[in-house]
Amino acid sequence: MNEKVMRRKYTSKKASTKGRIDKNGTPIEMRLTYEEWRRLWQDFGHMPGQPYVLSRTNDVGHYEIGNVFIQHVIGNATDSHGLESALDKRITEYAVSNGYKRRTVKHMIKRGVLEL
Repeated sequence: MNEKVMRRKYTSKKASTKGRIDKNGTPIEMRLTYEEWRRLWQDFGHMPGQPYVLSRTNDVGHYEIGNVFIQHVIGNATDSHGLESALDKRITEYAVSNGYKRRTVKHMIKRGVLEL
């Protein structure tokens, strides 16, 4: 991905953070510099965009070194909705590793097609 596109994605992430609050009611800040943000993605080995996103530990705090990691978008959605049961984690892992949406996996379980 070229430098111009990377900078645009960083600027977009920074802008989308403004005005958001975490689940504790604390305003979220993008404290990563462009260079730090870019290094995270380079070290991960995948450039920003679907299906991976920059996430915060426990979905709390700021986007800063020590509080961020990159994960699959399904895992991020699970974290942000507080779905932490063992079954929910297995559903997420199965969905990610097999290319399904979580709701599809849940329907498979309800229909008896899949057992986790």
